[in-house]
Formats: sequence, C-alpha cells, structure tokens
Amino acid sequence: MNKWLLPAASTGICLVFLVSAILTSHLSMRVTPKQDNVFYALQADTGQAVWASSSNRADEWTSQFFSAKSEK
Repeated sequence: MNKWLLPAASTGICLVFLVSAILTSHLSMRVTPKQDNVFYALQADTGQAVWASSSNRADEWTSQFFSAKSEK
C-alpha cells in the first residue's frame, strides 16, 4: 500500500490544480489581452523576407509590422 501513496497523492494534487485552472481562467480584454500572432519568414537563398499574421485585421500591436498597403 505504501508504494501507491506517492503516485496517488501526486495524481490527486494534479487533478486539483487542473480543475482549479479550468474554473478560474477567463479571457478578458481588461485582464488578459487577446492572442495575436506575427511571423517573420526569410528565404535565405534569395534574401527575401516577409512579415505575416494569422489575423485578418491589423490592430494597434500588429500595425507596427505592416504598412497601409500590405497585401492580404
């Protein structure tokens, strides 16, 4: 019985933390900003580089990487 005490206790603690994280995570613009992605790609052979984003619209943060006439 003693050999199962540590794994069982660890599993129980892990489950408590997991449930706690799920119940307390809330997405809010005031507390947690929305997720945004910007990628830099370089074609090393030609030296051609581009900035790209998975977002359809440029917001305040992503607009620093793209000009007004950027391709969509």
